Amino acid sequence: MTLLNVRRANPGDAVDIAKTQIGSWRTTYKGIVSDEYLDSMSVEDRTEMWQQAIRQSKVYVLEEDSGATVGFAAGGAHNSTKFEDYDSELYAMYLYKDSQRIGGGKKLFNTVIADLVEKGHKNMLLGVLADNPACAFYEHMGGTVIGEETVEIGDEKHKEVYYGWKDIDKK
Repeated sequence: MTLLNVRRANPGDAVDIAKTQIGSWRTTYKGIVSDEYLDSMSVEDRTEMWQQAIRQSKVYVLEEDSGATVGFAAGGAHNSTKFEDYDSELYAMYLYKDSQRIGGGKKLFNTVIADLVEKGHKNMLLGVLADNPACAFYEHMGGTVIGEETVEIGDEKHKEVYYGWKDIDKK
């Protein structure tokens, strides 16, 4: 059994995080999001985005005992006018398909929650494509659907579902 470790990301992790995000998208969203869009995702563009994100907020990586990055998550303050009752947000959480269902997602999720609680946040929300199989995971972790909207990815419209967690300081 591979041991999974969660640690805070540093700027040097941005390339691995970008690769993980793209790899996860290409398996999770195959048949949901257009192949053209998935094929257009660039490690270079995502690396730059994640370097900036790591500097601005806490990002966590999930590693195998070999040190290989197999997942990541990021969360922080919720600053949108949508769902104003929520003060924090799980911005992103992605794992390679072969690293799912072995406890790493739960470790990442709980690490972000602990960080948000430490910062004084009381609740959290997350937006996820409705066709994403991970919706079952978020429901298992106690998320309740609080709304939905249509989002555009590439030239296609998709339904995004928002999950909310009240009282994260009691999780």
